[in-house]
Amino acid sequence: MTDVPDRGDADPAVVEALASGDPVRILEALDGARLLVGVLAMPGEEHASEGEMALALLESADGEQALPAFTGLEAMREWNADARPVPRPAREVIAYAHAESLAAVVIDPGAAHSQILWCEPPAEESAQESTLAPAPKARRWWRRS
Repeated sequence: MTDVPDRGDADPAVVEALASGDPVRILEALDGARLLVGVLAMPGEEHASEGEMALALLESADGEQALPAFTGLEAMREWNADARPVPRPAREVIAYAHAESLAAVVIDPGAAHSQILWCEPPAEESAQESTLAPAPKARRWWRRS
């Protein structure tokens, strides 16, 4: 069996799971899936000339930050044509959001099948890991930060 190169296409099974809104189905589809995160050139002449890049984040009106992640290049380009894609396993994207204390991972922001996965803190002090919970889209309005 040969490895098929990643051409940035969305995995139809992941998109279908997101569109279903079923939290169990979404998390199962993301297990082992590849997502894209975007990096953007830093604003300002001095930064752009030095080639500095930053991970794209979203910010809610109350200051919480979220990591936008994309199922494919098309969804990323529709969100921001200037974003450069970085493919990462979904588990790594989620782990990064937890490690950086981000409020959520927003998958395919702006798309009809978009989902917000909230990084919920552990229920008890003794819990080792945060949980990830898909939640209704209306909970927060996000803007690029």
